[in-house]
Amino acid sequence: MRYTLIALIVVLFMLAGCGQEDKAITNNTKPAQVLSLNPSPMEPEMVGELHNQGLNYVLDHMIATLPPQPTSEDVMDRLYEGTAGFLEENGLDVPQATILTAIDVAPYLKPGFDATVNLHQAVELLNGQPRVYTLLLQLETLVNTTTSVRALGAEISKWEQRVLETAGLEDPELLFLLSVGEVAAHSAAYWEAEYSRWETKLGVYPTDYPWGDLGKTDLAGAIVGGITGGGVLIGGLGASLGFAIVVFLNTLF
Repeated sequence: MRYTLIALIVVLFMLAGCGQEDKAITNNTKPAQVLSLNPSPMEPEMVGELHNQGLNYVLDHMIATLPPQPTSEDVMDRLYEGTAGFLEENGLDVPQATILTAIDVAPYLKPGFDATVNLHQAVELLNGQPRVYTLLLQLETLVNTTTSVRALGAEISKWEQRVLETAGLEDPELLFLLSVGEVAAHSAAYWEAEYSRWETKLGVYPTDYPWGDLGKTDLAGAIVGGITGGGVLIGGLGASLGFAIVVFLNTLF
């Protein structure tokens, strides 16, 4: 189903809270309010930072509470508890159903799941909104082709500047784009640095080192979360956690 721009704006402003004053955004000025479930203002960079903090929080919660021989049900219970606990501690009032949808591992267990294809399908949801779609295609290309995390961070910064300089974007579109850009940059940096810690903490060592796939899945989740109303933060965090669990604990499922 294609989501219209009107639906996107309505859903995201509802999530931002009723009665909030609109904040004008001029070119070259980053907005202070983001598309998240937190009704208080939050800078776009904070979305990426909270995303990475959430990954660490949930991992630590799982390690502290999982039994010695966990079942798939144990893993999913702890995954939910950790995600819900982190969101609550940060003042994010997210419904249980939204969290469960965000961390669902089922899509990643399907035979032939491809993170690159998954990301493109998420981007295609915006193909009816030319300016947003074009910019997302550019971000998708950066994520797919840039091999160095440091270089990717620099390229995303340039891309964010292009977003700010794009004429005709509405405030919700700017906020959406900057937020998913921050998730992409922070996710890539996180998984390159922390992948081995997940291995050590969980005591499993996958043969692949798919930090790039983790980042792509993360970005896809952020995009879909921003469109469907779950929010960019919970969409990205949930997708990253769900795919990570499949990568590291696939044998349990």
